[in-house]
Amino acid sequence: GYRAHPSEPWLAPGDVGTIHIQVGFEDLPDAARPRSGDVLVRARLNGVDIGTTSSLNAGHASFPFTAPSFVPEVEVRIDIEPLKGQDRADAVDSSTTFGLDGVAPLLLSSSTDATA
Repeated sequence: GYRAHPSEPWLAPGDVGTIHIQVGFEDLPDAARPRSGDVLVRARLNGVDIGTTSSLNAGHASFPFTAPSFVPEVEVRIDIEPLKGQDRADAVDSSTTFGLDGVAPLLLSSSTDATA
């Protein structure tokens, strides 16, 4: 697989992938991660819920997805809901719009050299 980076937001229609989400605490070291039951993490594609969990592994949640085939772009949105009454702050954007690149490559030329 490959990573679709927010600076190059392109997916191929029908691509199967995983959304990886890392949740932490503001101004605390990376070792201090939320535990299961601290937050509810929800992932959405074009407004459709593709996964929700409050079970975290070292502050990490992941959701498999398949990129749709018949739309020009897909919005990936992550919602974090604190379950213990905390405030919420985001270190990164909670949504990114990816274009779908459905243009197949085209062979433009070929040649063969033969030597006797």
